[in-house]
Amino acid sequence: MNAQEIEVLRNGTLSYHARLVYTLSLEPSCSLQEGKVIPDYSHIINDLAYYIKDNNGVFHNSVNLLYQDINNFILELMRASLLALPQGAIDEGYYDGKELILPLKGKTLMSDSGKIFKMYADWQPASNYAYLARLSGLGEISFSALDLNNYISYWIGQNVARNNHQWTLGFIHFLKRTKKL
Repeated sequence: MNAQEIEVLRNGTLSYHARLVYTLSLEPSCSLQEGKVIPDYSHIINDLAYYIKDNNGVFHNSVNLLYQDINNFILELMRASLLALPQGAIDEGYYDGKELILPLKGKTLMSDSGKIFKMYADWQPASNYAYLARLSGLGEISFSALDLNNYISYWIGQNVARNNHQWTLGFIHFLKRTKKL
C-alpha cells in the first residue's frame, strides 16, 4: 500500500467497514500490473467475518453483512477516490464481479515501477525520497552532492538496470551504510 492510499484511509472520512473492505479484500487482490480488481461480494463478506464461540462450543459468524452493505462500502471507497470505474465503463450502480480500478495504486505503479534503466550521470532520487528515507529508518535524510555522485559513479560502471524506485531505495541503503562510518 502506498502513502497516498494510507493518507486517504487515515483521514477520517471513511467508515470502519469501508476501510476493512479496502485493506483486507480489494487492495490485496489488486492486479499489480494494472491496478485493477474484480470485487467478489461473497469473498469480501468472508474476509470481514470473525467468529465467536458460544457456550456450547459452536462458532457463529458475528458479522451479518448483506451484498447491499458491501455495495455501499464500495460506493464510499469510490467517493474517496480509492476505487473507480475503468474509462468508458457504464456505471450500473452494482459492482459485484465488475472490474474496478484502484487509481491511487495505478499512480504508484506508474511512478514507482516505471521504466527499467541503467544508472546515468544526471540521475536524481524519486520525488518521494524523503518519505522512503524516513520509512527506511534513515536518521538524517539530507545528502550532499558528493554522496549522490559517489553512488552514481559506482553504479554507472555496473551492468545493472533497475526502476527509479529501486535506485532510490538503493541510494537510501547506501546512505545508511556510509553515514554509520
